[in-house]
Amino acid sequence: MNKFWLVLAFAATFSMFSACGGKEESHDGAAKTEEKAPESAASVVGKWTLSDVVVDVESLPKEMKDKFNADPKMKEKMDEGVKKMIEEGMSFDFMADGAAKITLRGKEEEGKYEYKDKVLTLTDKKGPKALNVTELTANSLAFVMEEGGLKMNMKFKK
Repeated sequence: MNKFWLVLAFAATFSMFSACGGKEESHDGAAKTEEKAPESAASVVGKWTLSDVVVDVESLPKEMKDKFNADPKMKEKMDEGVKKMIEEGMSFDFMADGAAKITLRGKEEEGKYEYKDKVLTLTDKKGPKALNVTELTANSLAFVMEEGGLKMNMKFKK
């Protein structure tokens, strides 16, 4: 496996969450707009499920970025990897007492979290990981995950 895919797999394994508000399709095909709660009313408490991941190719180290741009199939492979990550599942269940349950590919791990000043700090057996939250509403959470020079915008829904 080449270095690019190792970094992507590593980032996917240790990545956390993000989600954006906006329009989504209802079951009858009509678009609906998510109402955004004031930031003071929005809370990370609850169960969040991964809904989308956007990889920032421009953030890749030069060597990997050159390989990505040179091979037209790389984007297709990356899209397949993201789709698989979403299908296999990732979720976070944040309790009011600061406890967290992190589920990745069916495996659950206990941890702790703290949310303060738009920074969500998750602590698991690997140690703390600070995530810059880009959006938090009543039903969506978004943050940027950085691993090995790779940035992923991760989106979660309640």
